[in-house]
Amino acid sequence: MARPSPSIAWIPSSQETRIASVRLRSLLPCRYLTESGWRCELTDARSCPDADVVVFQKKYGPREIELAESLRDRDTVTVFDLCDNHFYNPDDRPELAERAERLHRMIDLVDAVSVSTEPLRRLVPGKETALIDDAFDEVAARRTSTWRRRLSGATRRGGELRLVWYGNAGLESPSFGLRHVRRVVPVLEELGSRRRLRLTVISNSREVFREVLGDARFPTEYHDWKEATFAELFTEQDVCIIPIEENPFTVAKTSNRVTLSLRLGVPVVADPIPSYEELAPFVLLGDWAESIERYAADPALRRRHAREGRAYVEAKYTRQRVADQWSSFFERLLALSPRTAARRSA
Repeated sequence: MARPSPSIAWIPSSQETRIASVRLRSLLPCRYLTESGWRCELTDARSCPDADVVVFQKKYGPREIELAESLRDRDTVTVFDLCDNHFYNPDDRPELAERAERLHRMIDLVDAVSVSTEPLRRLVPGKETALIDDAFDEVAARRTSTWRRRLSGATRRGGELRLVWYGNAGLESPSFGLRHVRRVVPVLEELGSRRRLRLTVISNSREVFREVLGDARFPTEYHDWKEATFAELFTEQDVCIIPIEENPFTVAKTSNRVTLSLRLGVPVVADPIPSYEELAPFVLLGDWAESIERYAADPALRRRHAREGRAYVEAKYTRQRVADQWSSFFERLLALSPRTAARRSA
């Protein structure tokens, strides 16, 4: 009789699937690995899972630390998945210092760490570490009517340049998210004095939207991010803008917002961070005034970048690639596990 395949229990950072990291680093990897023959389940620390491998996806509260200690005593392979720089505390806030202490404790307890970018890997010295891509957000798999028109080269009547920013509204400290749009508002106001444009924001805070863009001298609109409506709304836009103020938190971010934009046929203007470098042939990085003007004046360039970028992303960032990365990581860890050795000899 064939032995059952190893079992993986995934403890996501939240039960809320609206959170990108939950989808990209728990829900979808679990689904892909199940399709590849692994036994995977999403669970939480209260269930005390009996699995061959337990993955704590950016979850390291007191309950999870206690569980990691218990699993270590049971020779269960444990992995901590890190996709944000939670060591960073620019203002020496006590709550972030306490969070960083728990994070260090959790990393000390687990057998290995998976990370989403190379800058994050450099923050985890002295521990078995694997660089694993985000899963591709399946919200992009929808084929909308606008998406089909975009691929055919159809253009919008009226000549308005429709810009879009999307993502988590973020925080002031550590600084990330929608507030970074402030730095390009003067550029957009100058461009808006010469040609028609509109900025659409798809996010999770109308309050932050009003704070950042309430006084903008060009048309703006806000939409809450919803999985059911995102793709259709997003593909109505001409250019996605991703301004980023560089700091130790933002430089560790993945390219998932750029890759999703290209997958949906929308070209991108962004500030450069390390994860965007490989996509430079298909996007415009930096020099905001020149970059937005180039795309505004050249719809053919927008279509070419979107078409070529989409082909590159779809060829490289496949679900099989993500499944293979996780599988190789788990197989390597299980090969060294006393529990696995005992199971094989039984």
